[in-house]
Amino acid sequence: VPVPSPPVLTITVSEEGYLVNGVAIDFAQLQPFIGRRAKEDPTQTVLVQCDQRAAHSKMVTALDLCTQAGLKSISVISANRIVGR
Repeated sequence: VPVPSPPVLTITVSEEGYLVNGVAIDFAQLQPFIGRRAKEDPTQTVLVQCDQRAAHSKMVTALDLCTQAGLKSISVISANRIVGR
């Protein structure tokens, strides 16, 4: 029985790295994870939350991975400070 996806997939970009729905994830695992989620539900809504101190290139990478996987419902917000690793 497939497990339903959460209504919103939240990818958090911080100085320390990435979190998915609040759980730390290594960069090497991020692309396959996003790919699996896109395959399970191509209409998945993604929220990319970016720490103001994080490198912008990390945010762009997260956005690129989502679009390369075929996800189209993507929003971006910024946060003052995110601690997660």
